[in-house]
Amino acid sequence: RDKTSKIYIMSDTISETADGSLSSVIFSWLLLGTKIVGGLMLTVAALLYTNQEKMLYMPNPPGFPRTPSENPRGYQSPATWGTNGRMINPAGTIPEDKIDFEEHFVTTEDGFKLHVWLLLQPNSQNAPTLIYFHGNAGNMGFLLKNAALMYAHAKINVLLMDYRGYGRSEGVPSEKGINLDADAVLKFAIAHPRLTHSRMITFGRSLGGAVAIALAHRFPNLVAGVVVENTFMSVGAMVDVLMPFLKYIRRFVLCMNWDSDVKIADLKMPILFISGDSDELVPASHMRTLYNLAEKCTQREFYSVVRGTHNDTFEVAGAEYYRRLRAFMRQFTKHREEATGTMSRADNQSCMQQEHGETEQVEEEEDEDDERKTVHPAAMRQSGSSGSVDEEGYLMVDKEPSVSLPTMTTNFQVK
Repeated sequence: RDKTSKIYIMSDTISETADGSLSSVIFSWLLLGTKIVGGLMLTVAALLYTNQEKMLYMPNPPGFPRTPSENPRGYQSPATWGTNGRMINPAGTIPEDKIDFEEHFVTTEDGFKLHVWLLLQPNSQNAPTLIYFHGNAGNMGFLLKNAALMYAHAKINVLLMDYRGYGRSEGVPSEKGINLDADAVLKFAIAHPRLTHSRMITFGRSLGGAVAIALAHRFPNLVAGVVVENTFMSVGAMVDVLMPFLKYIRRFVLCMNWDSDVKIADLKMPILFISGDSDELVPASHMRTLYNLAEKCTQREFYSVVRGTHNDTFEVAGAEYYRRLRAFMRQFTKHREEATGTMSRADNQSCMQQEHGETEQVEEEEDEDDERKTVHPAAMRQSGSSGSVDEEGYLMVDKEPSVSLPTMTTNFQVK
């Protein structure tokens, strides 16, 4: 009986020892896994903290030339584009009017020189000026097709610029620096002798949307309107989308804000929101949220482009894109006297009379253009809510097959 008891005791002891060993092994593995996951999160957090600006700002991404002069033909200078929004025939066999443009280097408050192109309408004084802020990757030369079509069909001046560190602009990009760049370009436009009465509209695609909103927030009395395309609520909101595992620690490591969701709630000027509903990078819900937050705006319009992705929304929308833009811009052409409060009464009346004549002329020209560019219903291309028609027929866009553009690097792509 004593031997049997000893056997039972030894068996229980062995069982307890085995259970304890198994528990210890499981605990050790769990502890090791926690350390590995924690270490990886800390490593990623450290990389985000030290490299976040390099991850966002990509002046020279793979496959992109650094400066406009290295771009493919048609994307090197506005000199290769005509007033009809088409690329000029290189052989020169067809007489075409070139876009009137100026090239400048604008100095920022902290002493850096920025490369800008200013595309000027014949009646530049009375046409609105769209200040175009591009995305996070590549130089402004790749925007020329879009800018030329804006110029031709919205009848506006277009001011293109490269942020510091991009293209031929000096410096290294940062949130503070790019905001200073935007300030300098706005002040340059306001002081330009051919834009004395022109009203300033900020436009931004992707990262540029945050720049456009921030500039309008700082200078609400100088910016008459805002247009944003496929932009985001904030950098923090984008980190939550792209790196959700950092959601609870990003506030401790993220140094950039670009908090459009905060600033847009204070804006009162008209805003046009252009959103590609198939944006693969910035969720379309970000644009809708920004629209909903802009409650103080005197006018806000949301234009959703069916099948529009992050970088090709304006291409997918076709003619409808420029119709919407032209309709939005007309309000800033017709009421020019509101932008010239310091003018004398005589000068004001003279300006109004001159504008009245030019407005009638523009309307007549647009009516004639619409007659010439009427598209037969059979030629219409269905595009969901965008309602666009074949842009070859309506906009006469140059689709030269020899032009091969590198693929745009998506914003916030972690390399």
